[in-house]
Amino acid sequence: MWVTLGLMAFTLLCSFFTKTNSNNEEEKPKPKENKKEPFYAYMFDKRVLLPCILVSLNYMTIAGTVNFMGAFGKEIGVGGNISYFFIAQGIAMVLVRIFSGRIFDRFGHRILIIPAAISGAAGLILLGFSTGMIMVLVAGILFGIAFGVIHPIVQAWALTLVPPEKKATANSMLLIFIDFGLAAGSIGLGYLAGIVGYGMTYVYSASLMVIILVIYLFGSKKVKAVEIAS
Repeated sequence: MWVTLGLMAFTLLCSFFTKTNSNNEEEKPKPKENKKEPFYAYMFDKRVLLPCILVSLNYMTIAGTVNFMGAFGKEIGVGGNISYFFIAQGIAMVLVRIFSGRIFDRFGHRILIIPAAISGAAGLILLGFSTGMIMVLVAGILFGIAFGVIHPIVQAWALTLVPPEKKATANSMLLIFIDFGLAAGSIGLGYLAGIVGYGMTYVYSASLMVIILVIYLFGSKKVKAVEIAS
């Protein structure tokens, strides 16, 4: 906590020395002013509601891995070695992000989100039934693929659904739904873990990935129709 506090203080200090490039301000197109819009219109935009819901569900599953992995390691008898799950997850995230952005630019989000949700569900189920480190590492790779794809691709998709002057609103909504997903996932999965154990909690949390897939398959069609009509 002290290290984190020190990093936050260092970030705050650096922010005082951050300057905007005033020379290029006139070259950039100014966003359209919407003076007639009510205040809540700057806080919420229904066009990005679907991506926000998907991101929130994704972070509910992440809350389970972040909060309960240590206790799960004790449950399956691997102790602190369970932390290698996050190393495998991190490596998978880095590798998948090398090419996921290019695929998104060329083929769109559908070709990425569907397999990512399936990979995430498979990773959580495998993690829940893990009895040793090999299974944990494979689960980390599968879940890392999902995490490395769903969040950045859904965020990029959300920003394409709004005009330039609403991109800040879209980002703000995504961050709010991320916080909600982490909070709801921590509380909900923590309550579930007290009933069924940590392993089965991960198995059950795989259903959130299935829900992401179902909502995306049905909801993205409507969003696409709106984009074409506009």
